[in-house]
Amino acid sequence: MSDDISVRTFRPEDDAQVKKIFTDGMQSIMPSLFSTVQLSIQYHAPIVYTSVLLVLLVLFSQIAYYFTRSFLISTIIAVLFVILSILLYGAVIYAISQKMMKDFIRYSKGADLKDIDNFYSKGSNRFWVAIDDRTGQVVGCVAIQEKEKDVLELKRMSVRSDIRRRGVGVKLMESLEEYCHGKCKKIALGTSTLQPAAIALYRKRGFVLKKSDFVSTFIPISSLWFEKEFS
Repeated sequence: MSDDISVRTFRPEDDAQVKKIFTDGMQSIMPSLFSTVQLSIQYHAPIVYTSVLLVLLVLFSQIAYYFTRSFLISTIIAVLFVILSILLYGAVIYAISQKMMKDFIRYSKGADLKDIDNFYSKGSNRFWVAIDDRTGQVVGCVAIQEKEKDVLELKRMSVRSDIRRRGVGVKLMESLEEYCHGKCKKIALGTSTLQPAAIALYRKRGFVLKKSDFVSTFIPISSLWFEKEFS
């Protein structure tokens, strides 16, 4: 597949395809409701999560027993309420995560993606697209932006979902790194734990994790900061 892919700089006629790939890519990495519950359990530590659930189970059992005077019925009711509590918590976190992602997409389209050609023609800023030579369609993109002296930041890495893991990301990275050689001492990038495939690619290309922070107190997602230094 990668033999049929070429990489070139952005052209104005690529705008609609690039924005669609970016939007679809961001939306595709969001976990499902079930996955959100699993991530929440890992985030809060299984022991802590289990302890809270046991407390809720005892509390609901006592309340249910007060009204039913039946140990069996009160236990069943308590278990159902605990399951409902888990799903409700997961649904709230899921809704918050979805809103954060939509806000990020909206912000991005109003920032550098609003006028890609103009924004990424300034200074050392550049934007590349991967083209399927068989169809002429844009299938991926990546950009580099001046961050500070001797540091360029990788941004907007995205590959169309139906052709991922076929070498498109590697080709984009090769073009980006070739451009950066001699223009900076370090490439930096921000990503999240929602993008394991991208993280694996960055590590393989020599990027090293420098910082990790939780997105918020309740959201089970970590933002990651990677850097690669040129010798």
